[in-house]
Amino acid sequence: MLNTKKYLYIMPDSAYAAELLPTKKPNTFAIQAFRQINGEFIDDNEFIPANVDKLIKKFDPDEYHLILPDFLFTNTIVDIKETEESVVKKYLKEKLLPELGLTKDTHEVDTFILTQYQGKSKVQLSALERSLMAPVQKAAAEHKLTIAEISPLSWTIKSVISLEPSLSTIQIGSRLYLAQHYIGVDQTISFSIEETENIAETVKTLKGAEPNIQTMYLLTNGLVENTIKEKLSGTLPIQQLANFSDETEGIPSYIKQIIEASAKTLSIPELVIPRFKLEKYEGPFDVPATVAEVKEKEEKEEKAQPKPIHLDDDNEEEMPIPSMPIVKPAELPKPNAALKVEAAPEVPVSPVKIEPVHTPPALTPSLAPAPIPAPALISPPIVKPENVVPFTQPMTDSRPMNPIFTNPSMPPTIPNHEVPRQVIKNKSDAGSLIKVVAITIGALVVTVALGVGIGFGLLTLSEKKSGTAMKSASPTASPIATVAPTPTATPTPTPVAIDKAKTKILVVNATKTSGLAGKMKKSLTDAGYKSVDTGNAKGTYTTSGTFVLLDKNDAGMVASFSKDTGNTLTYATGKDTEDPSGKYDAVIVLNQ
Repeated sequence: MLNTKKYLYIMPDSAYAAELLPTKKPNTFAIQAFRQINGEFIDDNEFIPANVDKLIKKFDPDEYHLILPDFLFTNTIVDIKETEESVVKKYLKEKLLPELGLTKDTHEVDTFILTQYQGKSKVQLSALERSLMAPVQKAAAEHKLTIAEISPLSWTIKSVISLEPSLSTIQIGSRLYLAQHYIGVDQTISFSIEETENIAETVKTLKGAEPNIQTMYLLTNGLVENTIKEKLSGTLPIQQLANFSDETEGIPSYIKQIIEASAKTLSIPELVIPRFKLEKYEGPFDVPATVAEVKEKEEKEEKAQPKPIHLDDDNEEEMPIPSMPIVKPAELPKPNAALKVEAAPEVPVSPVKIEPVHTPPALTPSLAPAPIPAPALISPPIVKPENVVPFTQPMTDSRPMNPIFTNPSMPPTIPNHEVPRQVIKNKSDAGSLIKVVAITIGALVVTVALGVGIGFGLLTLSEKKSGTAMKSASPTASPIATVAPTPTATPTPTPVAIDKAKTKILVVNATKTSGLAGKMKKSLTDAGYKSVDTGNAKGTYTTSGTFVLLDKNDAGMVASFSKDTGNTLTYATGKDTEDPSGKYDAVIVLNQ
């Protein structure tokens, strides 16, 4: 029986299943079969149960090593001023892990010592929240699919990364995954493809904090590579690990290298990689007994998951790779026909076109008061027609357009041609003479009037100056009393009582400094809050500060959060941007 390895990658907007065979070189593998399925599987750092169930249902019952994005895990390196292994383990168990809220009841935890030097131990800490895996756990049990182990994405490419301090950037789907490497893995951050330029700023920050970082390794397409190289020119060397000449039909070279590097990494015993177990599902499957119940269950699932991306055959892209022996292209019945795998019948398959999915930029929460709209020029009464089909035809206005208001920002149009002047004709010569005399007399009168007016004005101005000088010289002039406005004291908001056991809080980091959200989570946990999650900010915040995003402004709650965290928090709008599903009672944004 062939010693094949099977890997399943579940990312936010795509999933890959690959079967690999060992080659003649030790710890090297080649892809034997590959399948890609596009869809939305992870949202807001959580699995979408309905879509995960449909995804896993597509695979035959078998055993897989599951690889997930870094942001679902806790990956960090800590320094402990101890070198004795038993003392280090006791410190982790009794002090550090409880302080971080990582217990065996809530998380799968994997810790190991990386190095010991000058009385210190560098310890790798990795953790995976148990409740997070419930949708995968349930779907795998229902469809008889076995998950042997679970590992973070950036860890699985350790076999192709130098042991010196370095960075890596991996591209899968529409996202980029950045990680810092030095024996272990630290500072894992994800970006969308549209945020490629932001990677450069993050790398410069990491390089400034850790000058020993030597190289930036890429497993991306050429476009991302060129952008990163342009922005990081002169900062540090950049090495592309993907071999673009080694293209396999239907698989981008960088995806091929990621999968083969994972198989190599996970097969080397000397490389210590976090490996988590998927607990056995003990809950009920809730399988309906009748067709009506099946339909009712599907309707409830659709309502519970608004606008899910259905994973039907039209959304699926897959490309089987033929088993040995290799058949020459000339023997294929047509260019796009797949080869036979063992005794399976031939199935025509079209080549996969994998393109990055462009997501719209996140909305920026408004921290300033909303502008007051300008009044409309014409306010006709609103008439509600009975049958209106929106966007079927352009709306027209039958009223004549006033050219002055067609575009208020533009000046009135001046015609290019000269308007002819009107010629006034006199009826007699006598009239002309009378008009000349009248004009002469009128001019004389105007001249005299102007002279009198100017003289009177100069005289008045002179008198005013003289009076002002006298007033300033008079010792008896009384000063004008001014009354200072009485300051009104602004009432300080009074903290309100919050049920900390039931209040759900999301802390998001809008800065380029890693670890801030974790520190805020610890402050909230120490204050008694039981449900606190962390993540990266989706919105763009131009104002520095720490903000509380609520469904409505509640000064008492803001005061309570400020008191519990020891920070000055400010209310801001835009909660829907960070919490579109409305799962949390409050979102704290760190942008300071």
